Amino acid sequence: MIGWQEDMLGLLNNESLSKEEVFTAIQQAGKQLGFQFVSYGIRVPLPAGRPQVLILENYPKAWMDRYVSRKYVEIDPSVIHGSRSQAPVLWKQTWEQAPEFWEDAAGHDLKHGWAQSTLDGTGAAGLLTLARGGAQEITRKELEQNLVRMRWLGCLAHLALQKRLRSALPKAHGINLTAREVEILKWSAAGKTYDVTASILNITSETVRFHLRNSCRKLKCFNKTQAVAHASMLGLLS
Repeated sequence: MIGWQEDMLGLLNNESLSKEEVFTAIQQAGKQLGFQFVSYGIRVPLPAGRPQVLILENYPKAWMDRYVSRKYVEIDPSVIHGSRSQAPVLWKQTWEQAPEFWEDAAGHDLKHGWAQSTLDGTGAAGLLTLARGGAQEITRKELEQNLVRMRWLGCLAHLALQKRLRSALPKAHGINLTAREVEILKWSAAGKTYDVTASILNITSETVRFHLRNSCRKLKCFNKTQAVAHASMLGLLS
């Protein structure tokens, strides 16, 4: 187990590897665990109201074409579960939530699967799915033997792929808030008014408004509430 972890860490921490090369390594790890299909997706909650999603997978092309054309991501029970919880989930545990969806997946030889989500401080959510076809279900004994590896692979996939996949999304980079702007946004996030924030920081209310206006301009937001939410999602208030 330790040797397997060290091998994977050494490979996935290699900054020179592309996202495709990293995903190939994850596929190989999935195959060692008994799964022929692997998928990793990341959902970034920006722009607000229109989250961006990117997926790497080796599923049958016919299934992915159908998945996209029918907008299955909106009803996929494992995706819905992963957006709410970081507890791993077996596909069969969610079958009753969307039986027609799972029947469609089984028709493309995707019959047995397991998914693990990883959420981070920037609001990004990653989901690793290991799946296979055929009649061999994922047994309790198999989970007992491999669950630690599977969960560890889910976390490692997020660490290795999220930064590579984020680079392919519309850029939120180049937003350089000053220390004072961040400080005022944090007090706004805590529910403090202009006057209270000014008193805390020993500055004038107009100075607070000035910095908030600058923050809104940089973040392309219309008001301080939206600016706080946007900055928080980008991890700028951490």
